[in-house]
Amino acid sequence: MTAQAAVSPSTEAFRAMAIAARTVALAEPDDRRASLCEVAMTLRRYVAEGQLDSVTVKDRILEVAELHEIDGDPAIALLASDAPDARPADSQPAADETFPEDDEPIEAGHVYMVSISPVIDQALESWDRVLANVDRQFLARQFTRAATEILRLKSRQDEPEKWLQLIDALHAMGQRHGLSVAVVQGLMAAATSSPLDERPGAAAQPIEEPRPPEEDRWAPAEAPYFDDGTTGPAIDLVTPQEWRDVPLPPMQWLATNRIPAGDATILSGDGGGGKTTVALQLAISVERGLGDWLGTTCEAGPVIFVSAEEPENEMRRRLERVARKRGIEPDEITDLYFNFASPENCLLGTALATGAMAPTPLFTALAAAAAAIRPVLIIVDSIAGTFGGNQNDRVHARTFVGMFRRLAQDVECAVLLLDHPSLSGITSGSGRGGSMDWQNATRARLHLETVTADDGTTGRVLEVKKSNYGPVGDKVSLRWEEGSFVMEGSEGSQASPVRAAAQRDLDDLFVRLLEERNTQGRWVTPNKAAGYAPKELATMQGASNVTATALARSMERLLTANRITTETFGPPSKQRQRLVVTPSNRLPTGE
Repeated sequence: MTAQAAVSPSTEAFRAMAIAARTVALAEPDDRRASLCEVAMTLRRYVAEGQLDSVTVKDRILEVAELHEIDGDPAIALLASDAPDARPADSQPAADETFPEDDEPIEAGHVYMVSISPVIDQALESWDRVLANVDRQFLARQFTRAATEILRLKSRQDEPEKWLQLIDALHAMGQRHGLSVAVVQGLMAAATSSPLDERPGAAAQPIEEPRPPEEDRWAPAEAPYFDDGTTGPAIDLVTPQEWRDVPLPPMQWLATNRIPAGDATILSGDGGGGKTTVALQLAISVERGLGDWLGTTCEAGPVIFVSAEEPENEMRRRLERVARKRGIEPDEITDLYFNFASPENCLLGTALATGAMAPTPLFTALAAAAAAIRPVLIIVDSIAGTFGGNQNDRVHARTFVGMFRRLAQDVECAVLLLDHPSLSGITSGSGRGGSMDWQNATRARLHLETVTADDGTTGRVLEVKKSNYGPVGDKVSLRWEEGSFVMEGSEGSQASPVRAAAQRDLDDLFVRLLEERNTQGRWVTPNKAAGYAPKELATMQGASNVTATALARSMERLLTANRITTETFGPPSKQRQRLVVTPSNRLPTGE
């Protein structure tokens, strides 16, 4: 018998043979026969091209068939024996026939992966099956979790070659399920605390020395140490004495007593309850400078609206209804900026291997846009669509909210995060969901509740559930009218101007009473202590039975509008604060 010439298989051909069993194993039992037939045809092509030995191919096909109990199939046997240029079944490979080592890297972009370790191989196969059955809109989130779990199994420092092979395997898995190279790379970067910028094919490149991580303005800063060599971290401390002669800025609100400026607020509500519409009404009021939003006053300025739930056409329909309800043509709205993130690239934060949350490239892009536009309000719809962590993990919840609080402080804007409550939160009416740190980490939280009247009609109640800077429990009843919400008891679009006029009258009353007391030298303070302004002004003869609560809301509006301000007075050893009317806002004499 004449021996067949030795065959030196290419890396690609050998990998195709080596992963045959895995490819069939990943298929459903009913599809394994067809899957093995496809593998057999692929291997036969390499035999025909002279890249693989036919006997080895036959043995591999039969081995896989036996492993998955399909070895009795005549079609498989025919495919195994009828390979082009097949050697007799009892022949052996030539003595000098060689194969690549098992850990040799795969070529860039190839969908198959090398064997890295039994544990990692099993994890890759398991997550591959999970991703195959994941809804498209959740694919990016699940891939991030897969990368987080799998990357923990291998150390970059201990085995850099295996690490790069693992990067290639994750790239192949992500692309196999329809994620682009850039998206896969970004999600893997968010899934590890190590520097990660490798693209597909990194395992084929020379191993470089680890590079120092680039400075990340969103990462926790390393604590400095004392110069005397002690091990305790140095922290910045301040005493009240240092605040002497430093004016105390008044509390700033985006929406008075509801949404503080320069911080993050959560608006929760049932799915389909109208959170997006309520937020859109706020966005239009702020952008157009209308000055009111469902019973309270609001600031004016540009707005960024990140929509991870509603598609662009649906948002356009809602915008048109809300705008026309306020007498505005949609194309007049010039400073309301929308971002409609794709379902596979909508995450703003993902969980790191360290257990904390990290901003994604999309969040970084949002921060850059905010720095350029300088909005007064950023709306994110919703946490469920942009959060890539565990909702019940308190560290995940707190660090995700912390990202937006820092963004709000850097840009000096308010951030409104829309959220879905848990089933218990809906049942109890608290509006909470997940870890308590979702509420604890924010300075304010609103809840939009669906209520049913005795006659069977449904309405909404917008309630302030938490406020670190203002009153809690304030409720406003809403009803649906012509594509937007209006206050109960109001007459449609006429309600807001009427309410705004009443608030202006109340604010003028507050200024008049304050000027009267200051003329008498009977100072009042904005702080809840002796001489608290709303309480003292409510007792004056000219207060016309206006309550202290109403005057407190008026005081916040006036401070926000800079019509009144705080002034420090008294000797250095005993300084106090008092409210005064700013010179340009004093009422004419006799009014």
